[in-house]
Amino acid sequence: MVAFTAMVISSCESKEALPVIALPSNCDTTHLTYNGGIDSIINTQCAVSGCHVPRGGAGAASFTTYAGLSSYASGGKSAQIYTCLMYGNPYRMPNVAQPGWNTCDLDKITQWVLDGAPQ
Repeated sequence: MVAFTAMVISSCESKEALPVIALPSNCDTTHLTYNGGIDSIINTQCAVSGCHVPRGGAGAASFTTYAGLSSYASGGKSAQIYTCLMYGNPYRMPNVAQPGWNTCDLDKITQWVLDGAPQ
């Protein structure tokens, strides 16, 4: 019985490596919403000419509105925007960082996604 219990417990462990992000001390990642700051990061870093705008580069989705972005931001750690930013899967994003891109922007977007991508 003890061996069976140990086997069941060990098989329930998560083997997924969690990313470690060191937050700058002045980077507030609490209470983030699309309209409360995420939109400005997206509009300066992602929804730029040749990227995530209508008729952007290489079939990229348009992130110029919450409606356009939300389906890529839902799902927590499985959200496409999260996997692109954190793991480069299926694509490394940003593929060309715009001026001003920093770890705080990355931290805010990823935390917003983990918080359910609220509008």
